[in-house]
Amino acid sequence: MLNRGDHAIFSDTTYIAAYRLLNQILPEWTIRSSRRSTHGSSTAA
Repeated sequence: MLNRGDHAIFSDTTYIAAYRLLNQILPEWTIRSSRRSTHGSSTAA
């Protein structure tokens, strides 16, 4: 079980589906992305 402050790591293949699932399960928690674009800059979800 993930607790507040825990991290989840997903491959690029499952990233979008996992983000949507976690956002539905934990809508009151802010889920931030540390995923990097092809240019190396981080993006926030």
